[in-house]
Amino acid sequence: MDLKKRDSLLLYKLQLLDLKIFQIENSDIEKNLIEILLEIKKTDEDVKKLSNELKEKELEIKNIEGEIADLNRRRDKLKEALSSGKKLSEKELNSIQSEIDKINNLTKKNEDVIIEIDEFIEKTKEKIKKQNEFLDIKKKEELNEELKIKEEKEKLNIDKDKYIKKRDELIKKIPEELLNFYQININRFGRKIISVVIEDRCSECGMILPYGLISILKNSDKSINCENCGRFLILKKDIDIDF
Repeated sequence: MDLKKRDSLLLYKLQLLDLKIFQIENSDIEKNLIEILLEIKKTDEDVKKLSNELKEKELEIKNIEGEIADLNRRRDKLKEALSSGKKLSEKELNSIQSEIDKINNLTKKNEDVIIEIDEFIEKTKEKIKKQNEFLDIKKKEELNEELKIKEEKEKLNIDKDKYIKKRDELIKKIPEELLNFYQININRFGRKIISVVIEDRCSECGMILPYGLISILKNSDKSINCENCGRFLILKKDIDIDF
């Protein structure tokens, strides 16, 4: 289809409005909120994982304390045997003392393990505390971001209504055949069927345009296609945007 400069200008204005409407409809204003929610989710999971580890370690301490209590009872019975006044052979005495020494060693090892677990528990509690503090910050950011998004959506909806109104007014000036041509080709050219010539280049594909083609654009009422991308060209000086 051959286009005149006026046709290209009308379609260029329509193209700009459609791009603005498209950008509003596809605006990624919730991107930051999504990132915040993902951080909150991950931190929640980390806190739950740390809390479970904490419970496991606390249970482990209880079990070890139970073992120590059993060892203490065994040792007390052995000491009672030593102090009971009952005559014991040297072999029996050595056996009892050896058993007491083993119990003392096991008790010491268990107490060392408890110290290590206590240190782990304290560090884990500190991590949980910091994670919860981070969660509080992120939840405040979430509320602020939701408020910001609400305000931004209201503004975008106002802008969209404004552009739709201008589009409706503009369409009245565009012949049906030209409008059908636009609708058929809009997706083919990535929503930009009209390209502005800037410094002898097609602004969409960047190709340097031949002098002869530029001359036709300057000296005729025709709109020429870019030899590279196929879009219709319009000179920057011919653009008369009133919106």
